[in-house]
Amino acid sequence: MSVFFRKQVFLEPPPMSDGELALVEPSVEVLASQYDAMRARGIAVNQRDEMREYTNLRRWLRSSPRGRTPGRSDRSAPQYTFWMQTPKSPKAGFITLRIGQSEHLRLYIGHIGYQVEEEARGHHYAARACLLVYPLARMHGMHELWITCAPNNKASWRSAELAHGVYVETIDTPLGYFDIPQRARFHVTL
Repeated sequence: MSVFFRKQVFLEPPPMSDGELALVEPSVEVLASQYDAMRARGIAVNQRDEMREYTNLRRWLRSSPRGRTPGRSDRSAPQYTFWMQTPKSPKAGFITLRIGQSEHLRLYIGHIGYQVEEEARGHHYAARACLLVYPLARMHGMHELWITCAPNNKASWRSAELAHGVYVETIDTPLGYFDIPQRARFHVTL
């Protein structure tokens, strides 16, 4: 398996906003804003769940300061994680940009991963977030990216297309490699 990860140097990203959607570094402050916004909308917050999320975030930030995770193997590329933020939601979802090249990235996990919170869906935030991280990928010398998703995940499929991804194929994943038996692959030229 060929692996190419540049030296793990994280760059300062350019401002990442399209006027409504902004990508921000994960932080305890942003999480606190999310819970405050939920309470302001009258949503009941389970204090035990809230404390667990704070604890997990603090633990993750110790190993991934500012949402930047160093690569650890051919399956773990250096990556940036940003939270999606909108005027209505301090944490509408997240996007991950993985830096480097490997078979694992190209075929199975992709250079980009995203998830949008259920209450924030329907605004194309995942596709818009992809467009916002492309300049950072270019700063790392990347000229192409791969986005993958489960073939039956129509929302992720559409997000990949809206993010200028061109469907290439659906492949079987190696047994035990993922909990999803197949991955649809989309190629993005930067």
